[in-house]
This record gives sequence, C-alpha cells and structure tokens, in this order.
Amino acid sequence: MAQPQSGSTGIRPVHAFVVIATLVVAAVVAFAALHFIVGLLWFFVKLVVVLALVFFVARMVLRHARR
Repeated sequence: MAQPQSGSTGIRPVHAFVVIATLVVAAVVAFAALHFIVGLLWFFVKLVVVLALVFFVARMVLRHARR
C-alpha cells in the first residue's frame, strides 16, 4: 500500500494543471452543447414562423379565390 510522503503538502503542480485542463475542456464542451441546443431551438422557431406565414398567405389566397 502506498504511504504518504513525509514532506508532501497541498496539491502538486501536475494535479493543478490536470484540474485546470479538465475545467477548460468542460467549459468548451458545455459551450458547444449550449450552442447546439440554442441553434436547434432557433431553427424550430424560424420553421414555425415560416409555416405560419405560408398558412396565412395560402388562406388569404384561397379565401380571395372563392369570392
């Protein structure tokens, strides 16, 4: 079993680097995921607006054609 070293205090610089690198990677992944989710939601909002416009224009044209 490993024994703690007698002069060891705090975290080592390598461990600090690993923690910082992990935080940077996590931030980049979170940003990419959020960008994807917001982009997908924005796509669906635009799709609904375009479909609504097409529906109302078609309704107006058909209503006008019946007269």
